[in-house]
Parts: sequence; C-alpha cells; structure tokens
Amino acid sequence: MVPRIVLAGAGSGVGKTTIATGLMRKLSRTRRVQGFKVGPDFIDPMFHAAATGRPSRNLDSFMLEPHVMRNLFGWSTKDVDIAMVEGVRGLYDGLTAVGDTGSTAEIARMLDAPVILVVNARSLAKSAAAVVLGFRQLDPSVRIAGVILNQVSGSRHLAKATEAVESLAGVEVVGSIARQREGLPERHLGLIEPDESGSTMASLEALVEDVDVERIMDIALSAGDAELSSSSPFPDARGRESGSPCHATAPSASTIRRTSRP
Repeated sequence: MVPRIVLAGAGSGVGKTTIATGLMRKLSRTRRVQGFKVGPDFIDPMFHAAATGRPSRNLDSFMLEPHVMRNLFGWSTKDVDIAMVEGVRGLYDGLTAVGDTGSTAEIARMLDAPVILVVNARSLAKSAAAVVLGFRQLDPSVRIAGVILNQVSGSRHLAKATEAVESLAGVEVVGSIARQREGLPERHLGLIEPDESGSTMASLEALVEDVDVERIMDIALSAGDAELSSSSPFPDARGRESGSPCHATAPSASTIRRTSRP
C-alpha cells in the first residue's frame, strides 16, 4: 500500500499550495512523488506537476463516484514512493454546512490517510492549540497526525505555539514556515499559472526548509489499508485499459455523477 498523506488547511489562504508544492519538490529529490488536489481546481495541480514531474490528479467527490476516485488514486500511485493530497478550503468544508461531500475530510477518510493540518499561527500561541483541538475533536474518524505552523514570527513564537499545540491538543508539530511579506501571486480565479508567476520551484522548496520531510514520510507510512485498485480507470473505445499514470485521457462519462454543482 502506497504511503500517503493529506495536507489540509484550517481554512483558505493558510498556504496549502505553497507548502504542498515545496514539500513535493523537496521529497522529489530522493523519491517518486504523486500529487493530488481535492476538488476541480486546475491551477494548483500545475504547481504539483512542476514540482514532481508527474501530472497531478483531481479527487472530486461531487463529480466522481467513490470507487472511481479510489481506482484513480490506486492506479496513479502504483509506481511511486509517496502520494500527497492537497486539500481544498478548510479541512471540513464541503458543499453544505454540515455534510461531507466535496470536503477534504471525506477524501482523507476514503483513502484512510493521515492528515497534516496547516494553521496560520500569526499572533497565535495557546490559541493555536484551541484551533487544532477543535479540528481534532470535530470528527475523530479523521486522523490529524501532524501540524505545520505558518506565519511564525520567530523562534520564541515558534517555541510557545509548538508547546501549546503538542501539550494541549496532543498533535505533533512537524514544521513551521517563517512569516513571509509576500506569497504566491494571485488573480480572481486563484493562483496564477506557474510559468507566469516568476516564483521558482527552488524558492518554494526553500520555504519549507524548517519542515521535517522525513517525519512526514513516517506519518505517510502509517496510512491504513484502504482497498485501492491499480487497474486503469481510463478504458479506450474498445473497453480495454489505456494510458499510464503519467499520460492518460479523461474519465469516461459513465464515471461522472449526473448532478449539478450548486
């Protein structure tokens, strides 16, 4: 079973894509990494692909049936060392106020994957523990195995926030990101495409220098035994399997839900 991890956020704008891309790039130096994005986003996967050298895949529980997503995941990861799934919005945010459809939490449960939670710790110390504890207790079936503290102002801030999260929320802090004056440039649809941004993969990798990637690998190895088929989800016109994890056509219409996104 492939080691896998979900990188989720406490909300939008906490740095998920920047951190996910930097980690994928860093891990790709010594391992084969497969990236995924929760939801239909098409720009974030471009950053993943630039970091890993492999197409990133979308896991959208509104558009695709669960067995199709598990199949897509299993097939895409059959030749890699680790899979990293970047979440969408906050960990529990989906299509409705209290439901799970479309949420990162739903995907984490479906894949039986541990979650690394990214928290914007700007001006937070003990309160960061309250945030993490709330996420941990809202749904115990979602295993939050680690925390990355973003927007950390210095060593004293990091020490206080880390102690609070680990002692009061019971979750390990696996790394931190120093406060940045500027993030990745954005436009109305989100981040601009990698070849337009002027940000290099090297700069994104440098941002995660204080994140313990070996510890993240250990956590990824703790993923459960989800049943994930490695057969191709992309049958050709004659019903035979086609494509490879690095090159494939779109899923057939029969695998897509017949509903409309509100």
